[in-house]
Amino acid sequence: MDSKSSAFLNQRPFLASFLVALVFFVLSFLVFRIHFLSSDDITVLLVLKGAGNVFAPSALAQRENILLCWVLKELYRLFPEGPWYGALLELAQFLSLWAVFAALFLSPHRGFKVLFFLLGATAVVPFFIEAIQWTVTAALAATGAILLLAAHWKTEAHLKPPAAVLVFFLLTFSIMIRFPAFCLIAFLAVPLVLELLWKNEITPARRSLLIWAGFSVTISLTGAAFSYFYYQRDSQWAEFGRFFDQHFELHETRNPVYDSQTKPVFDSISWTQNDLALFQNWYFLDESSYNVEKLQKLNDYFPKFGINKPSDTSLGEKFSDPIARNLVVFFIVALFFAPRKSRWFLGMAGGWILIVLFLVMTWEKLPDRVYQPALFFMAVQGVFYAVPKWHALEGESGRGFLNPLATWVLGAVLVCATVSCGYADFTFNRFWSYNEDLLRQTLPTFQPKDDELYVVWDSAFPYKLFNAFGDFSFFEHFHILPLTWFQRTPHARVMMERFGVKNLFRDLVDNPKLFLICWPYDVKFYTTYMMEKYGMKTEVEPILTNPFFQVSRVRSAGK
Repeated sequence: MDSKSSAFLNQRPFLASFLVALVFFVLSFLVFRIHFLSSDDITVLLVLKGAGNVFAPSALAQRENILLCWVLKELYRLFPEGPWYGALLELAQFLSLWAVFAALFLSPHRGFKVLFFLLGATAVVPFFIEAIQWTVTAALAATGAILLLAAHWKTEAHLKPPAAVLVFFLLTFSIMIRFPAFCLIAFLAVPLVLELLWKNEITPARRSLLIWAGFSVTISLTGAAFSYFYYQRDSQWAEFGRFFDQHFELHETRNPVYDSQTKPVFDSISWTQNDLALFQNWYFLDESSYNVEKLQKLNDYFPKFGINKPSDTSLGEKFSDPIARNLVVFFIVALFFAPRKSRWFLGMAGGWILIVLFLVMTWEKLPDRVYQPALFFMAVQGVFYAVPKWHALEGESGRGFLNPLATWVLGAVLVCATVSCGYADFTFNRFWSYNEDLLRQTLPTFQPKDDELYVVWDSAFPYKLFNAFGDFSFFEHFHILPLTWFQRTPHARVMMERFGVKNLFRDLVDNPKLFLICWPYDVKFYTTYMMEKYGMKTEVEPILTNPFFQVSRVRSAGK
């Protein structure tokens, strides 16, 4: 690195980190198409936009903070074609990456650390950029804020206005958009905080850091509390909140099984095996069967802790997916580049993170949107303490224990892991892009009308194939009732009232204006429900089939 570049890094680390993050983001946007990792994000987007599952833009999307949603709703009302929800998540991710780079640029051996990060994260960060999801974004925001504060703490540097604003935004965003994600990263950072506090004097610069961090968290928690009480003051949303809490406990943290031993508890709430199957497959609109009291009884019966939670992937598969594998290799290589006094700390910090993830898995499920950001924090923490170890370091006798050959070997291992992860990520994005194009060619054959209601069961309609920055105008005439967490919201009640629906599953039968979009295996749950509850034989007749979804009409058997 020449003297001019070195001087630039030394004198303007915050600007240098901004430029590096900007280049990283621009290249990612040029290479990848952006989409949402979860259909839930699109459900919220449609509420804010006022299309699909609602009739007008609304800030009432309880899973998001009301203050953020109010701003987004107004943007959609004034400029309906703007990709505001996706833009907010991407902005937060850009600022998070800027904060991570700034933390590295403010540290000793900044050139080595930035290069090390780029070698290990070139495949991981673009994945977070191109597959956006609110929990991941909130976790990355917390990661950036914590590392930026840690860098200032270690160097005893005063928090200048740009960095202070960045920390404030990231903490506020993380806490307000997904408080549990912030709590997870903060909990993972406990060893880092203890290491920073251990035998370090509270200087004026450090005191100002603590004051600003405390102020930011206080404002954020106030905003989160305001959102909570805002919904509590509305009886319908408060009722939904109570139901959703019980639903989350049973659906996400327990493993209810219907067998000869558990049958009595299901009998006591008048649930059949099919009722449980419907609940586990995202139907719980029937308030006589699915209410707070009955869910509470099952939650009291089935244990909360355990490793046999229903999940799409096993523990081994979780830690062998390309992102997780890359991050674990990244952290292990970082251990070799840590000073002797830091290596034990990093080993314990990494062990702490793995223990926390295991506890999360026994407490509830451990989806990729949780463990991937956690492993990213672990890897970046390793980079934060890494130094070039091919020469002797101050305080360590003898030569550095990484000779040039070992350095090249470790570098090659890291590059191979990154290339493998990058290839998998690129292949996935190309496959997604191909299907997005194919879906857009298919959609003209499906022409929903304003007087028709489509019941979309879980993710049977391919929401995630819509580009996050693309055109969602298709949903302006596609009125949907999603059988997801959304189905018990006041929005869903308004939608059903508009189409005269009182009992959804029964009203679907022989109704020319109601249609069902579901997976083939859901049909058995539906027909069994209709026979058990109403003694009605029904048939689900496909009327439109394509590679992505199937539209069906429900009719009485024999008609």
